[in-house]
Amino acid sequence: MLSRRPHPSLAPFVSWVWTSPPADGSDQGSWEWLLPAPEMHLAFRLDGPPFRFSERPEDRLGETFGHAIAAGPRTRGYLKSLSRAGASVGALLKPGAGELLFGVPNAALANRHLPLEFVWGRAATEHALERLCGAVSAEERLTTLEAVLQARLPLAPVLHPVVAYGLRELPLRRRVADVVERTGYSHRRFIALFDRQVGLSPKQYARIRRFRQASDLLDRDMASSELAVLAGYSDQAHFQREFRAIAGITPGVYRKSVLKRPGHLAA
Repeated sequence: MLSRRPHPSLAPFVSWVWTSPPADGSDQGSWEWLLPAPEMHLAFRLDGPPFRFSERPEDRLGETFGHAIAAGPRTRGYLKSLSRAGASVGALLKPGAGELLFGVPNAALANRHLPLEFVWGRAATEHALERLCGAVSAEERLTTLEAVLQARLPLAPVLHPVVAYGLRELPLRRRVADVVERTGYSHRRFIALFDRQVGLSPKQYARIRRFRQASDLLDRDMASSELAVLAGYSDQAHFQREFRAIAGITPGVYRKSVLKRPGHLAA
């Protein structure tokens, strides 16, 4: 997989752009389990079968979503089919970017995948796929995707200032009540604005961000008690309870799992 930071014009809205080559066939018929994450995703599959996802670990049939998808922030994991996967290209979006790029609130996509044509329309989606399929190299796929996204951006960002403030402060382990108080907004109004643009409540966002930080630390050689404190949990027991509640497995099992890349486990 090739990934990099986006063009500067997209930096306020996009964290990463990425592309992956066609599968080599070794994963045919297999699935991977993706952990919860607070960001939205946009992805195009350029050949092979359409995207197929399942919300339940025991369901290995799942549901197809076409060759271009919009995916919302997640508080629970899901399965993705790897069967005969073709070349793909996509972007990891920053909070608030979903409403700019898709025209729907992030909250409408929370814990969901949607065929991209549902939000962009069939003509725009097919045009984007046609342009991407015409790219002859991985880097050209990324620059083509950037051009597609640039054409859809408004002239000015519309992330509400109090939402932007919350996104800066919550990862610093501020209490939601304290963040709200500093904005001067009512608790209800702040929650409504945040949920609309991020797709998760402030508490959910902070919880999943902390979980992903902890999961990224698990590949380091450190004791669980030290990791728990570093990630912001009150103690090791709290960390283990939260990790299992979100991931469905213990930190120890996660450490022993085969990771395709961070947050992607063989299923």
